Amino acid sequence: FFFFKQKTAYEISACLVGSEMCIRDSPMRDECVDVILSIAVVHHFSTRALRIQALRELNRILRVGGKIFIQVWALEQDERKFEHQDVFVPWHLQYKYEDEEENINEVIKEKDVINDAEKKTIVYKRYYHVFQKGELEELFKDFENIEIEESFYDHANWGVIARKTKKLV
Repeated sequence: FFFFKQKTAYEISACLVGSEMCIRDSPMRDECVDVILSIAVVHHFSTRALRIQALRELNRILRVGGKIFIQVWALEQDERKFEHQDVFVPWHLQYKYEDEEENINEVIKEKDVINDAEKKTIVYKRYYHVFQKGELEELFKDFENIEIEESFYDHANWGVIARKTKKLV
């Protein structure tokens, strides 16, 4: 998640990028953010309840009139074919992003982790919930103060742009 307000976005978003714990325990005060960008984050939450909890927290910190842009992987994409909505997809982490070579050797010992020496990457299996048409919009149905302005499909992703219309009750 990335949050924007008049101060620097980096200051207020550093600990909130894709972490379930940070979303549940956000240090941000109510209604302090003008715009929220959530690109390739919500589809990593493993249950509907966690996805709704994340949206609830985003709603809490968003100002009235503020906008949320959320984009998630689509089940209906042409690039990849999924047999199920809840899947593990190979994710390649380049060696240069690991702290030390010793760490690489330790990580490789883990179950379901592969060392791709040719590509100089460590391959993890990363969880994704791929969304069906209408499923992202359905997550917003119980938020009386959020209005979906636009819903769309773009290059293997479902997206929503929504606006907060009134304060939380």
